[in-house]
Amino acid sequence: MMRKNKRIAGAVAVLGLFLFVSLGAASPMISTPEKTNEIIETNAISVQVKDRDYTHAMFAEDGTATWCQYCPMAGNALKSIYDEGLYPFYYISMVDDKNTHAATRCRTDYNIRGFPTVWFDGGYQVAVGSYPTLPQQVSWYKSMLDVCGARPVPNLNQMLTISWLGGATMQIDVSVTNNDPNPYAGRLRLYVAEKVSSMDGMCMALDSLMSSHSLIMH
Repeated sequence: MMRKNKRIAGAVAVLGLFLFVSLGAASPMISTPEKTNEIIETNAISVQVKDRDYTHAMFAEDGTATWCQYCPMAGNALKSIYDEGLYPFYYISMVDDKNTHAATRCRTDYNIRGFPTVWFDGGYQVAVGSYPTLPQQVSWYKSMLDVCGARPVPNLNQMLTISWLGGATMQIDVSVTNNDPNPYAGRLRLYVAEKVSSMDGMCMALDSLMSSHSLIMH
């Protein structure tokens, strides 16, 4: 079992997930100035959507930035698919220029080369850039979810217990059960995110959603 105490502010959603091309416009990497208790259990699942079988719930990490004019298309597409409720996946928006945890994940772990970049299932599929229209972006991401959802995964169960300790601090306990006969050498990442993001409206593009499910810490 892993235990963490985290200090946070505001309403958050906690996602504990196991994490195991490119086309369109992208913004280049540039330097910019810095402007109760809950228990959640997730299992290895088989999901059928529109005659397609998925082996597990998938996870997308959206590398974005407030100065990036192409990034809202990626965020809007992910939210559109998520809101449909037809695809078994979660996503997180990692706002590179506003959060040091997000910047570390984008730049150190993934060595991002342009914005937006979306990593599906820890980089099993990677989408860099954006199409001119939302339907094109949605279709592109759905095709990647289909590929990720077909891959074999180990039979794992995890349990998250979240306890609010007061003073904007919460305790998160995580336990993992391996139901396979062989050892599993994967990596556990725990994300704390704003389900309704305080980053909305901060993007340079007009009439756009900046980053729902914005990362606070991991």
